[in-house]
Amino acid sequence: MSNDIMSPHIRAVALLGGTLSTFQAICWGIMALLGIIGHGVCEMWDKSSVFLVSMQQMYFRNENENENCQKFTYPDDQTWHGSIMAPQSILAWMIVFLIFNCLWFFASIPLIAAWKNSRQSFTGITTSIWCVVTVMVLIVDLVACAMFGSDYGKIITTSNIVSYQYLAPPAVIMTLAARGFVLWFFNLGVLVYLLCSLPNIRKYKKALKEQKRQMSMAEMYGPPAPGHESYHNSGFIADYQRFGRSLF
Repeated sequence: MSNDIMSPHIRAVALLGGTLSTFQAICWGIMALLGIIGHGVCEMWDKSSVFLVSMQQMYFRNENENENCQKFTYPDDQTWHGSIMAPQSILAWMIVFLIFNCLWFFASIPLIAAWKNSRQSFTGITTSIWCVVTVMVLIVDLVACAMFGSDYGKIITTSNIVSYQYLAPPAVIMTLAARGFVLWFFNLGVLVYLLCSLPNIRKYKKALKEQKRQMSMAEMYGPPAPGHESYHNSGFIADYQRFGRSLF
């Protein structure tokens, strides 16, 4: 019955997608948390790294001088600094990333548990929840990628002299926001596959309930009388041959 209604690959795809989404949620959640901390603790940045210093100057710079952090002043030839996202916007994005990755984590764990243990009564609802959260995560990733890509374009088009140390931070964050692009498209593929499989998952769940009902009836009353319409149901015959005969 299961092969006729639900593809045997659904379980493998759901487990793979849930496992990778859990891994991504943890990794990207940690990066978002570090970004939030880095926004408020400017002295924690590694001053020996040109890339990290440039990223701090662009997106995590301190707007006011204090005893630990000095206000950053851009070189005169870098005229783009007024058009890219401000540190407050970056902080907001880090918070959004953290929230959605936490949601993704908590949606992925039940998905894995339901499919790993073959809990058919929960596979439909956990898959539906995971798909909804994944849609939101993909949209957030895409918008963030576009925002940082816009910053990258502004630096190239508005600078008198393009400094590669300032091109690297938006390019790297843009790539991370899109999960390296490969993972983003993988997540999209798993999402589409599971969304298309949801009707069959529900049908399979109903079929299991009907099978249990028929087996219960067979146990109570015995097999249907010869000529009964149930014998014209190929699904019933297969299930009866598999399970019913052991009862009589």
